[in-house]
Amino acid sequence: MGEAVGQVYVQQYFPPAYKARMLELVHNLLATYKTSIDQLSWMTPATKAQAQEKLAKYGVKIGYPRSGATIRRSRSRRAIRSATTSARRASNTIARRCASSSRSTAASGA
Repeated sequence: MGEAVGQVYVQQYFPPAYKARMLELVHNLLATYKTSIDQLSWMTPATKAQAQEKLAKYGVKIGYPRSGATIRRSRSRRAIRSATTSARRASNTIARRCASSSRSTAASGA
């Protein structure tokens, strides 16, 4: 169900044209970084090469994968269950802390 909701959201609020604009922006930034690294006077050629190598490995992920098949391959049921369980635990922890904080505030008369 989560993927279906995500698809509806994307269709309404993040159409392909928006994604294309953001991808263009990010690719322009990466090209600028590449040029900037080459022009740095304080970096040795070896360090520049390492920086360029690191920059080339930079993965661009904007909005959503290219296809539903990508989503299915990238997420296993176990990973989804794990993320859901972690989110529930975090939510319960926050709720307990808020309840504890409000009780201690009420007890102090603040």
